[in-house]
Amino acid sequence: MGKSKSPIQLRQRMRASGNISLYLDIYVNGRRRCESLKLYLVPEVTKADREENRQKLALAETIRAQRLIELRNRRYNLNDEGVAYPTVADYFAIVCKRKNIKIKTREVWNCTLNFLREYAPKTTLDKVDDKWVAGVCNYIVARVSNNSARTYLAKINAMLRQAVTDKILLRNPMQGLELPKREETHREYLTIEELRALSTTDCKDKSLKRAFLFSCLTGLRYSDVVGLKWGDVRQQGAFTRIVYRQQKTQKQEYLDLSPQAVQYMGERGRDNESVFKVSYIHDKLLIWARAAGINKHITFHSGRHTFAVMMLDLGVDIYTVSKMLGHKDIKTTQIYAELLDKRKQEAVLRIPEI
Repeated sequence: MGKSKSPIQLRQRMRASGNISLYLDIYVNGRRRCESLKLYLVPEVTKADREENRQKLALAETIRAQRLIELRNRRYNLNDEGVAYPTVADYFAIVCKRKNIKIKTREVWNCTLNFLREYAPKTTLDKVDDKWVAGVCNYIVARVSNNSARTYLAKINAMLRQAVTDKILLRNPMQGLELPKREETHREYLTIEELRALSTTDCKDKSLKRAFLFSCLTGLRYSDVVGLKWGDVRQQGAFTRIVYRQQKTQKQEYLDLSPQAVQYMGERGRDNESVFKVSYIHDKLLIWARAAGINKHITFHSGRHTFAVMMLDLGVDIYTVSKMLGHKDIKTTQIYAELLDKRKQEAVLRIPEI
């Protein structure tokens, strides 16, 4: 006897854009309906296109099989239908694409994906249970700091929540799991004297020098500095103001600039042009700092820390500094005030005996 036709079929439909949409054709009790999977195959121009389509088709087949489970209202062996679950890594990659990850956090998702490929490259989604979750947690915690581990595990948790939403998993085995406790990190910043030394020291990458010093004088993150367009720069009376949307929070911000910060932006370009055309390379920043006689392990984000500490040191009230940094919670700004206190304590200890 031949195998009966499945009541749920995976179909494809060509779109005007040239992409192919995937949907389910469901026929139950004499009635037919379609369910869009919001997955789209792209024209296969490159090897990456073919791999992306392969992953999407695997996910679509998994969702189709899961709908069969719901239809029959009982646990079902997907292999009996000739369908296999995707690997955890493949499904994670699909979730990344569906979420349209911003540039700021894309590196975090990519790092998490690499951990999944290292830990269990062949593990399929149906094998993910409490034991698997505990194992991947221990694997990541043993290799990075607690703060980084929390970040990566949060992305895995998001992936598993999506699997529940897609009805691939019946529950999220990570729900209720206690993540590693967040640790206070050291925030490296520069003193005004060190800033002056940097400004008078040559840097092989002139764009990097301008962008970093601009960050030190404005508190902008790297993502906001490189995302700044000339159309965001406006004249507000005697002040030059930037009106921009924070990449991290997507919150609209307004920031008046000091005359020196304006100088580092250079000659104005067209509204759609970037103010700073820079590619941040950490080694270049360290070489420049060493040439200026600075042995601190600074990063581009140290510019933001420098601005915060400098403002507080100059007597600007913490509320105003919080607004200038675009912090949602003033407690975040309070961390810089504590750094300043430590600096004052160190200065007091230098007083010689009399």
